[in-house]
Amino acid sequence: MAEFLLLVGTYTRREPHVAGNAEGIYTYRFNTDDGTLHHMATAAGIKNPSFLTTDTARNTVYAVSEIADLDGGRTGAVASFALDQATGTLQPLNTVRSQGAGPCYVAVDGTGACVLVANYGSGTVALLPITEGGALGEATATFQHQFQPGAGGINTARQEAPHAHSITLDPDNRYALAADLGTDELRVYAVDPSVPTMAPQTTVALTPGAGPRHIAFHPNGVWLYVINELDSTVTLCDYAADTGAVTPRQRISTLPADFDGANTCADIHVHPSGQVVYGSNRGHDSIAVFTVDSATGVDGPPATPPKGARRATSR
Repeated sequence: MAEFLLLVGTYTRREPHVAGNAEGIYTYRFNTDDGTLHHMATAAGIKNPSFLTTDTARNTVYAVSEIADLDGGRTGAVASFALDQATGTLQPLNTVRSQGAGPCYVAVDGTGACVLVANYGSGTVALLPITEGGALGEATATFQHQFQPGAGGINTARQEAPHAHSITLDPDNRYALAADLGTDELRVYAVDPSVPTMAPQTTVALTPGAGPRHIAFHPNGVWLYVINELDSTVTLCDYAADTGAVTPRQRISTLPADFDGANTCADIHVHPSGQVVYGSNRGHDSIAVFTVDSATGVDGPPATPPKGARRATSR
């Protein structure tokens, strides 16, 4: 029998899109043999810990506080906790400003020197240093996303402003890629964990109205996959690890051809084998499963199908 700790982030107060009646961060023991969950502990007191992650040793948990009114200012927060792996309890370390409203994504760099956070509400990204013991310092770099001159989101209900939805480090820990749902762009930042700081590198335009949300790298490091929330697609991109250059190459629907209801996409993951990509559908309420071709990246019907491409599996 294999068991793992499972940490669940939640909304603790009512927001426009959620009921918000949870207590905080829940810790469970997950049994992989029978799929059962055993509740171990609940960390209360943090507002809307909707997204969280751990350090590489899994001794420290970092959680966003997806709010917009910390200390009366237009910002949310990122909280750090010491994790007791035996009991599942979380001991608060500290809380710092996320440098923007509605933080929705947090990631730890591979050296454990810093945390990166994406703020959906204000369209900003920030780097927060990790201090001794796992606590967080105040941001050493913050960047405000903007529309390109003369441009604007075509989905007026969701793309009225920049909305940074995630920030993902590449496998070499040299660049961080931020997916902005509002501007339909990937923004690439060069990261220097030794300082720690980051700096803008390049901006990559995706399909107008797509609404890029989350990013996942293939184990080979030369492909990455972007799940697009608004048009329910996955975009395959080629990635140059030496420069951080991203080149979109293929786009495929996450939905069956006969589905005509409302849907938005959320998360995306690549199986450790590199043979399968998973994307989640909200509305169709399903997981789209794509088989990966070792020569082309993802099998599927792109606008111009590569030679030998086959239909991806979606179920």
